[in-house]
Amino acid sequence: MKLSAYLTIANFDKNNYLIASGITGAVIKIKKLLFKSIQKEINSKKFSRKNRERINILKKQGIIIDKNLNELNRITQIYKKYMKKKDSGINKTFVVTYRCNFKCPYCYETAKKIDMSKKIADLTLKQLFDQAIKEKKQNMRISFFGGEPLLKRELIRYIVQKCRKFCKVHRIKLLFSIITNGSLFDAQFGKIFHKGELDHVQVTIDGPREIHNKRRMYLSGRGTYDDILKKLPNVLEIANRTSVRINVDHLNIRSVPKLLNDLEKFKSKNLKANFALVNNFDGRGKNRINALNIKVFSKRVLSLEKIAKEKGLLDKTPLRPKVFYCAASTANPSWVDPYGDIYCCQHALGHTDIKLGSIFSKIDEKMQKNWLNYSLIKNNHCLKCKQVYFCGGACPMFFRKGYIGQDLCYNFDKILLSRYA
Repeated sequence: MKLSAYLTIANFDKNNYLIASGITGAVIKIKKLLFKSIQKEINSKKFSRKNRERINILKKQGIIIDKNLNELNRITQIYKKYMKKKDSGINKTFVVTYRCNFKCPYCYETAKKIDMSKKIADLTLKQLFDQAIKEKKQNMRISFFGGEPLLKRELIRYIVQKCRKFCKVHRIKLLFSIITNGSLFDAQFGKIFHKGELDHVQVTIDGPREIHNKRRMYLSGRGTYDDILKKLPNVLEIANRTSVRINVDHLNIRSVPKLLNDLEKFKSKNLKANFALVNNFDGRGKNRINALNIKVFSKRVLSLEKIAKEKGLLDKTPLRPKVFYCAASTANPSWVDPYGDIYCCQHALGHTDIKLGSIFSKIDEKMQKNWLNYSLIKNNHCLKCKQVYFCGGACPMFFRKGYIGQDLCYNFDKILLSRYA
C-alpha cells in the first residue's frame, strides 16, 4: 500500500489535517498524530490491529491505494467510463439574440446584432424534442442567453410554452435558466414561468454604483446599477436560485466588498455571489488588457469569498469531483445562436471557424473531435495535478490558446479550508 499521489493536505487546525483526494473527490478531517502513525505503518509494512480498519476506510476513499495501482490509468478510465455513461437529461441554450442594450467595454461578443427567428426556434425545438424521445430523457433544462435575452421576451415565452407542453405529455421534468444583465427583468416577465420552473438566473453586477456604471452602461452611456438593483427583487421572487456574477479585474477588485454590502441588504437565502476572472483568451473586448494574472486572481478571490461567506452570499456547496471543466470539454452541441449555428461554448459564439455545425446540417464530427482534444486526458499538466477531478481540467478556450492555468491550480489548500472550515 501507499498514499495516493493526488492528495492535498491542509492544516485544518493545530491537531487536524484536512485531506482531499483529487481523483475520488473524498475530503476527510483526520488527527495529525493518527495520520502520521498510519504513514509510518505503511512505510514499515507492519500494521497494528487498531489501524487496519482505519486504513481500509482510507482505501475506499482513495487516500491510500494499492502499491501497484497506476493512478494515471485510473484517471483515464474514470473519464472514459463517464463519457460512455448515458445521461438522463438533455440541455439546450437558446441564444435568442446577439443584440444588447448595454455596451460593456470588455464584452467578447462581436457577432452581427441579429435576433433568432421563430423559424430557427421551431427547428431547434423539433430536433430537441426528437432527441429527447429517442433517448428517453427524463429531465430537460432550457437556458436563455444573448446579447441580452430579455430583448426577445415574446420568443422566450413561446419557447417556454412549447417546452412545457411537450414535457407534460412525455412526463419530463423541465427547468429553465437565464443569463441576463438584469435591467429588463420586470414582474411581467417573471409571470412567463410557473412556480419552481425558473431554476437559476445569473445577473452581472461589477461593483458598487460608481464602479459598475463605468463598466456596464446602456448604449446611451447612462449607468445601469440602480435599474438592476431595482429589478433584482423580481428575480428573487420567481427564481429558485439567483447568482450575482462579479467580473473581476484590476479596475474593480478593491471595490467589490462595498458591492457585497449592498447585496447583503436583500436578505435572501437564494442570492449568492460568484467571482469571475475577466480574461483576454478569445482576443475580443477592448478593455480586457486590465485582466488579472490568474495567480493573483485566485489569491484575491479567497479574501472576497471570506467576506461573502460572512454575509451569507457564498454558496456553501462543498467542492465536488467533476470529470470535465465544463460542457464544452465534452463537445456537447448545446448552444444554438440566431443564425442556427451550433456551438459547445459561450465564448466560441460568433467564431464560426470553431462551430460544431448548424441546425440545417449535420454536426461536424471532425470539429467535435477537435474540441474533445481539450479534455483533461489530453493535457499532461492536468493529468499530473493533485486537483485533477476537483477542477476537471483546463477551460477549453484557455487550452486552445495554450494557456492551461485555472484558479484551482493555485492556493487549493486555502480554497479547501475556506469551503470546509
